[in-house]
Amino acid sequence: MQYFKVTVNGKAYEVSVEELSGGDVNFTAA
Repeated sequence: MQYFKVTVNGKAYEVSVEELSGGDVNFTAA
């Protein structure tokens, strides 16, 4: 599974492609 690294408020998160395509985005602390 692929993950996108996203920075929010100075904190790094990883979001999986499946979550993005499913419309249910859960941020997981990297």
